[in-house]
Amino acid sequence: TDNYAGVTYNDAPKGERVFLGWMSNWNYARNTPTTNWRSAMTLPRTLSLSTINGDFVLQSKPVEQFKKQLTTDFSKGKIEIKKGSEKTLNYPNFNQSQIKFESKNKDLKLIFSNEVNDSLVLNYDAQKQHFSIDRRHSGKVNFEKSFGEKIHITPTSNLNTKIIDFQMILDWSSIEIFLNGGVYSFTEQIFPNQPYTKLTIHSNDNQEIKNINIQSVKGIW
Repeated sequence: TDNYAGVTYNDAPKGERVFLGWMSNWNYARNTPTTNWRSAMTLPRTLSLSTINGDFVLQSKPVEQFKKQLTTDFSKGKIEIKKGSEKTLNYPNFNQSQIKFESKNKDLKLIFSNEVNDSLVLNYDAQKQHFSIDRRHSGKVNFEKSFGEKIHITPTSNLNTKIIDFQMILDWSSIEIFLNGGVYSFTEQIFPNQPYTKLTIHSNDNQEIKNINIQSVKGIW
């Protein structure tokens, strides 16, 4: 939704194709509730081609150098979630973090929230084969009608592995999501009234989360 007019660079090390996008949308670029400046660029991403079900797929994932900005604050080998139940992880500031884990290819809902009832909902529906992002109640959304008007839904038929790799990177006003090493990637602006401090994990099926890591991202200010 908020990844526009990306550019790539020639002569990058190891011949990599590095991509950088404008993290905004012309529907509301002039109206976002920020001061001093508006919009930012996406994280630099490495592009690559892979083959899934006989079709070429363009993958997009953060460059390796991004790892140097990370400090691990929480890690756990396995979290089991029974059908219809949920687990909640607390963290001081998800809006400057990376969350990585692996899950079974089953239903999975992730809810980022804070003490003022802002919530950002990510939902993977294994049966319908789609991934959705609901920012309608994510914080400040009324500055432009289309920003919080509907849930964003993407078909994900290329997630055909038994295990799905999740990588989510949040900043003060954005989230970037990469599934299975960037087979699918999503970029959304968000404007919570306070940083998200809870991550609730829910499933309609018996789900298993493995190798979960929450890492803080070094600031540049």
